[in-house]
Amino acid sequence: MKLDHSGGADQFEDDPERYREPIIAAPNTAGTGSEISRGCVISNAQTAEKKIIFHPKLLRTVTICYPQLTTSMPPAITADTGMDALAHCLEAYCSHAYHPMSCAIALEGMRLV
Repeated sequence: MKLDHSGGADQFEDDPERYREPIIAAPNTAGTGSEISRGCVISNAQTAEKKIIFHPKLLRTVTICYPQLTTSMPPAITADTGMDALAHCLEAYCSHAYHPMSCAIALEGMRLV
């Protein structure tokens, strides 16, 4: 989804508290997990700049997971996002910040991919 913010990306980056609208996510790819993240990427098409912002107010209010949204993707994108999901799971499993729960979730994620 796209959100237009008249103040510009720099203004939002400096003061994310000003953003108070609910965020509804409906992912149409599998792999990134961005639909449950507290981060976002703000792109400026004119300068080709991307800014990454993390803030608790960016947690999604609602996430609608509807797997049928992914069925219209080209096979290459389906494969790429599947590999992305696998890489995220492998990264969590191999992390030095060990936690039994994250390892169990990573193993299950790898099994599902």
